[in-house]
Amino acid sequence: MARRSESEVLEEFEQRARSFLGSPDGDADADTASAAGVIDGRVAIRLRNREKIIGALIELVVEGKVGTIDEIVERSGVARRSIFRHFTDLSDLWLAGMRAVITRTAPLSILKDPGVGPLDHRIESFVDARLRTLALMYPFRSGVSARLSELDAVRAGLRATTEMLRIQIAGHFADELGTMRPADAEGVVDAVYVVTSYESYDIAVAQIGRSVETVRTTWLGALTRLLAP
Repeated sequence: MARRSESEVLEEFEQRARSFLGSPDGDADADTASAAGVIDGRVAIRLRNREKIIGALIELVVEGKVGTIDEIVERSGVARRSIFRHFTDLSDLWLAGMRAVITRTAPLSILKDPGVGPLDHRIESFVDARLRTLALMYPFRSGVSARLSELDAVRAGLRATTEMLRIQIAGHFADELGTMRPADAEGVVDAVYVVTSYESYDIAVAQIGRSVETVRTTWLGALTRLLAP
């Protein structure tokens, strides 16, 4: 399998995410202004306020807060009535927040040297990339799961991240997977994905009470057993 650069993987992910999630209204404003060659002052303010609102929600959730409208108003400095000019309701705002979190975590999840080095080094770099991503994604994903799990766009966004991760697994461990029958290799890709998934992290941290360092050690051992000859 040909090695792909970080920028190539990220570009493919962004294309997949756009095809699944579509473009939020704020992106449409930016595209219109860009096409005109100038950003109107009102459009610029609208875009800044929209980003403030989304950023406030993400900060609140990461801090363990509920993310109520009153909390968002206080944190963002944007008036309540202005919030609902940007978003039809709280579900719409949470969906925009999920788009933003996916965009922010994508670069963290990209492997710097995919497929390079001995197996133990590649396992370590993969696990560390997963933990970096989950450190930001985990609090917000928990809120999304509770509020928006039935929305098609949310399921589509999660499919986009799943596909990107599976592509990285297949490329990063191509040497080991290449020695297996195709069906066995696909099963190992599935297993690596499940072991290092959000759900696995949630069970270990929230339900069993393991520390992140313990999760890291467990994942390193599990992936070694899955991939070592």
